[in-house]
Amino acid sequence: MKTGEKIGPDLRPPAPALGGRLGMLLARLLDGAMRDAARAIAFKAAGAVLMLAAFALAARVMDKAGFGTLVVWFNGLSFVVVVAQVGQETWIARSWHEHLGAGRDAEARGALARAFATVLVTGTIIGLGAAIFAVMTGQGAYLAASAFLFVLALTVFAVSIPASRTIVGIGAGDGHGEVTWRSLILAGCALLAVSGATFEAPDFLLIAALAGFASVALQVSAIRRALPESVRRARGVVDGPAWRRRSASMWASSLIDATSQFLEVLFVGLLLGPAMAAGYFAAGRLAAAFAMLSGGITNFALRAIAKDFFAGRAVQVQATLRRLAVAVAAAVAIGLAGILAVGGHLLTLFGADYAVYHTTLVLLSLGTAAVALGGPASAVLVLTGHERLHAVLLGASVAARLGAVAIGALAFGAVGAAAAYAATIATTTIVLVVVARRLVGLDPSIFSLFARSRVEIRDGAH
Repeated sequence: MKTGEKIGPDLRPPAPALGGRLGMLLARLLDGAMRDAARAIAFKAAGAVLMLAAFALAARVMDKAGFGTLVVWFNGLSFVVVVAQVGQETWIARSWHEHLGAGRDAEARGALARAFATVLVTGTIIGLGAAIFAVMTGQGAYLAASAFLFVLALTVFAVSIPASRTIVGIGAGDGHGEVTWRSLILAGCALLAVSGATFEAPDFLLIAALAGFASVALQVSAIRRALPESVRRARGVVDGPAWRRRSASMWASSLIDATSQFLEVLFVGLLLGPAMAAGYFAAGRLAAAFAMLSGGITNFALRAIAKDFFAGRAVQVQATLRRLAVAVAAAVAIGLAGILAVGGHLLTLFGADYAVYHTTLVLLSLGTAAVALGGPASAVLVLTGHERLHAVLLGASVAARLGAVAIGALAFGAVGAAAAYAATIATTTIVLVVVARRLVGLDPSIFSLFARSRVEIRDGAH
């Protein structure tokens, strides 16, 4: 099937009974693909818990204003890291299997080398820019140096994760990307806390940077060992115009997504102050349990779509997405029940006065749960050649969301900001699912449990 090909009229037969379909899906949840998906989600879950522990420890050691400062710098620099990636994290995930599957070993090697060379340069340049900004705003040399190392390390790390996941496997990519990195951060924070030394924002950023460099070294070593001999012997070739065109579109999508993910906390901090930003961030970290589900699914889907979709196995991709939807729906139901029941107690991990953000946590969780139920719709669009449309849709979504968050925050504080976030992100998710279903023929969402996708109707799959 050609990318974006229209798949005829939607003359779908009646869908099988939901009970029978669920039974068949549950019976197949433990196949090889689903085990890989479960591993990806498990790594995401472990990483989320480790990072939550690291931030909770920092919040308890620092005062609320100091923790708010850390939150603002961490989120701001994380956005800068996405700027420095210039779309290379998606470029390598898409290009590797596309070239390797077509026997283009030289192009596969060239794509890998170009991705790493690019982020080494951009990470250095933009990291220096972040350091200069820190000095100009009176933050001091220590924070400036920490900011530079953070941006450089995390920019390269952001490419080594998908590269090792694609070339070596989920264990090397997500294992080091989620667990190793965050374990080292938690260990460093714990050592600093028990030593009785002053714990400030630059300390956390430096620990995260050093942990990032260590994790990159492990992943690069794994990639070197796993490279196919044919690729190892090939002389790298890159189609410059195609690389620039694709990277630009993928970069735009990444930037827009990062604007929503990282700048929202900065926005709340500017409107309501660092202390309120700290509370919003704490609630957001717990609500990220559902974002963790989305991230795990997307990480798995990136590999599955790049490998199977371009090999003409779209029906198999849809079957895997449907089975993922069953598992995600169950996890979301359990997670929301837990947030409602004990969310206030969980917030006290950051300190007793954070419990007042329980309503904010519930609203943010509803939004991130909606994204999880929508499945990897963004990955489906970006990896099948619709990255420009995806960028346009996300751009409109982010503009609407930031406007709604500003209005909500000024009117009702953190609760208003969270309600605006939940409403706009849920709407965006539905739009992305509908577009993916119509243009690609794949339905990545929970709606796939109730009706067959276009690729299945076209191929007569049951």
